[in-house]
Amino acid sequence: MQKCTLAAKNAISAYLTRFFDTKPTIYGLNCPKGGISTNDTEFFAPWRLVAAFADGSRLTFDGLTEEQAKDAMEAAQEEHGDIGYWNRVTDQNYEDGRYYKLIPEPPAVHIVDFTGYDGPLDENGFPVGLPDEIARYAKEQGAAPDAPQIILKRNAPPDSENPNEK
Repeated sequence: MQKCTLAAKNAISAYLTRFFDTKPTIYGLNCPKGGISTNDTEFFAPWRLVAAFADGSRLTFDGLTEEQAKDAMEAAQEEHGDIGYWNRVTDQNYEDGRYYKLIPEPPAVHIVDFTGYDGPLDENGFPVGLPDEIARYAKEQGAAPDAPQIILKRNAPPDSENPNEK
């Protein structure tokens, strides 16, 4: 395994200053804590891939996009031979190749059960005021105002305009 040397740190710093470069020049660094060490801080790239090569080496490749990481991995074939296999990294910091802090939260799911409800409905077929109540609850729970939400109707009365749809 390659260690995080001063030359690697300098190269990483240069890479970070060219943050939007389409061809990352750094690949295959294995740092002790799992991220790219830059002097006193650790940098976790948005994407990380791992590949095994014909020469027996197993290296990780970071990129701002998955495509950047793939390009770096493919470029390493000149030095290490053909890729035997590759995959997106899953470990304590990455899930399917993506840095865990960049993965969006799943949407909140609300199930509205109409069993026994015979009150008025709004223009969307929900009990009057229910969408506002759901939004108020989400706000109390600390959800962002634009956070995605799914609302499912269960045992909903038939729509008079479209009797086959609920």
